[in-house]
Order: sequence, then C-alpha cells, then structure tokens
Amino acid sequence: MSHTPKLLDISDGKVSLNRDFVEFNDTTNWSPERKVEVFWHMIEECIYNNSGWTEERINKSLQAFTNAYELVKYKFQNIERNTGGRYFDHLVRVMESVIKNTKEPSIKKTLIAICHDLIEDTDIDFYTLKSILGTHVALGTLLISKEPIHVFLNSED
Repeated sequence: MSHTPKLLDISDGKVSLNRDFVEFNDTTNWSPERKVEVFWHMIEECIYNNSGWTEERINKSLQAFTNAYELVKYKFQNIERNTGGRYFDHLVRVMESVIKNTKEPSIKKTLIAICHDLIEDTDIDFYTLKSILGTHVALGTLLISKEPIHVFLNSED
C-alpha cells in the first residue's frame, strides 16, 4: 500500500509544509494544497502579523484552516453553481473577501466564511461542524445559514 504524502507535516506539536508534496514553482497549475499555503500566507499577513499570538496558537489555527478547507473542498468539489462555475470557488471568494475586506479579520471569521454553506447545503450538521472546528465557528455558520435558528434551538439535541 503506497503512502500518499500530505501537504502538512504535523509532528512534535509543530506544523510545517511538506515541500515535496507539490511543485511549488509551477503557478500555472496550482493544486488545492498549494492554494492552502497561499491562503495561509494571506491569513498570516492580514490576521497574525503583530497579533502577539504564540506559535502554538497560530499552528492550531493553521490546522483548523486546513481542516475547514479540505472539508469544504471535499463536500463541494463536484457541485456546480446555478449561475455557472464551481460552488467551491464561490466559497473561496467569500473567504478571500472576508480576509481582505473585513475591518478586523480573524481566523474564526475566515473559517465561518469558507464554511458558510456547509450546514444548509451538505450533510454536515451543527454538531459535526462543532466537533471539527469548535463551537464559535459552528454557531457562526449556523447563524448565517438559511435554516431558521429556532429550529435548532427547539431540537431535542
């Protein structure tokens, strides 16, 4: 059985990029993994510079972002928008807009932006999203969902 290399190497509590995963110099055909790196640099520049966060906290955020990106990519990879184009590209554009145009961007806002259609358009429910990305992101995603919040609040769960 062959081992597929991952973009991120997470060992000893540190997150590092596996430069052997993809050809990083070929910008004409970037893989989703390369895009994760590009988006992460954008997040670092807009959110973490001068934040005073510890390296451990930033690394946890990188892992959360990677998990969200991979989940959204998986759930929306074969879905086309009614207006044309891949649905996943819409989610990425919303995320990029939040990173670049929000007065006070944050990793939570970024995660909510890329996940904003998960609960209403996939089989991912609030509790699953909460277990993957935490309460704040799951609640933020639920609050901007088309599903009325009272349905969730009145549920037995």
